[in-house]
Amino acid sequence: MSPYRLLFVHPFCSNCAAIQRSLTQDSSLPTANLKLLSPVEIDDASLAQLAEDQPDVVAVHLSESNLGNGPDLVSGPDLGNTAPGIERIQRIKALGEGKLKVLVLTEHQDPPTVLRAFAAGANSYCCIQNKSMSALVEVIQATAQGQSWIEPAIAPIILAQLRAAVTSTRFSSSGQDALPLASPLSARQLQVLQLIVDGYNNAEIAVQLQIGIGTVKTHIRHILSKLTVSDRTQAAVRALRMGLVR
Repeated sequence: MSPYRLLFVHPFCSNCAAIQRSLTQDSSLPTANLKLLSPVEIDDASLAQLAEDQPDVVAVHLSESNLGNGPDLVSGPDLGNTAPGIERIQRIKALGEGKLKVLVLTEHQDPPTVLRAFAAGANSYCCIQNKSMSALVEVIQATAQGQSWIEPAIAPIILAQLRAAVTSTRFSSSGQDALPLASPLSARQLQVLQLIVDGYNNAEIAVQLQIGIGTVKTHIRHILSKLTVSDRTQAAVRALRMGLVR
């Protein structure tokens, strides 16, 4: 299998520069399936190069200086002038016709920042303070594989918004969400699903249910299969729309 191609977008924070050095120099990290591309600016001159490189993951840093206002998940697509941080996400997604996967690296966990980033098209959202490099490699790989990785601490923000969004449509669902499952979820799978919706990660679910992490992963794999979705976020959305969880 070809290595996943990772590209960082300027401007970086000092932490992002350190991340790049570690990815290229730390031989203890499981980076054999990662290829680090030359970083670029998101300006007109670099867009063609980005389109040509077609990275699997584009890492974008959101900081206090480049955040500003941007699209809002609740109020609409524009709350004012789109600032560089959010604009980078929008331009990258537009460039790849939505196919390029954007990983947000940031120190921010406040709801407006989180929601604006996802509304702009971010695929994954990672808070880099106190994040080990091995954990970050796992986030990069998960994003490259098409999973939407969400920082456990901010998952409740997203899920609260999803609950609000689906409340008015729960009883008027159409299409796939209105159909019964071909294979119903077991009582234990429903417990695991509820904890996913509540923002628990695998280790926390294992503690809550007093089972092994391997067993949790097996339950999640079966849940995704039965709900015909590809990741935890999609599972939470569909479960809420179907009324399987609260």
